[in-house]
Amino acid sequence: MNNIKRKRRTFNDDFKHQMVNLYQHGKSRSKIVAEFDLTSSTFGQATLISTSLIRSLL
Repeated sequence: MNNIKRKRRTFNDDFKHQMVNLYQHGKSRSKIVAEFDLTSSTFGQATLISTSLIRSLL
């Protein structure tokens, strides 16, 4: 197990929308996580927040 802590990163709304867009257009979750060096939970949180923002605009 890797015990090295990662530096905390923040992601703006545009980045979150991009992740959602890639996922909705067929890119797998694992490929997005690997390509952008994300954790699975970060991806889940980003997509959840982004999806909520999109729904609130409709």
